[in-house]
Amino acid sequence: MQTVGNEADIAAKMKTNRDLFFDLYDNCFDMVYRYAVRRVGHSDYLKRLVNRTFYRAYHQLDRFFDEKVLFSTWILKNAKIVADEMGAPMRGDVDKAFIDLEQDDFEMVLFKVFEGLPDSEISYVLGVEEGAFTPLYYRLLSRLKDKLNAN
Repeated sequence: MQTVGNEADIAAKMKTNRDLFFDLYDNCFDMVYRYAVRRVGHSDYLKRLVNRTFYRAYHQLDRFFDEKVLFSTWILKNAKIVADEMGAPMRGDVDKAFIDLEQDDFEMVLFKVFEGLPDSEISYVLGVEEGAFTPLYYRLLSRLKDKLNAN
């Protein structure tokens, strides 16, 4: 994947050259695919979720230009929105400790632990205030620790 600087440069140039979307598509595809696999597993929803995410993003590029986030963060938010709109179920083969998590809690773990996104980007994707993310995350960790210790 290209560096953040390159992503920002490409995104800025995309205002006048929409074909550059496909460069960012190449850069972000693996990340969106990983999210989709973790969200829905290898189900019938997987391919549709990834395809619809990029289709939606391409047709809503003007909304991206109004945001102050990286394209990769914005595309993850689109993937979450598409999954929610599709009614895509949470994958069924996650570890026992994660099965009972609320959807946003599950995605918080995906973005923080597996994708390594900074708190500000996770807050944007989940639609929570940045200052509220840290307490939410630590309460989630505490609940998971209690659940794991109970087993």
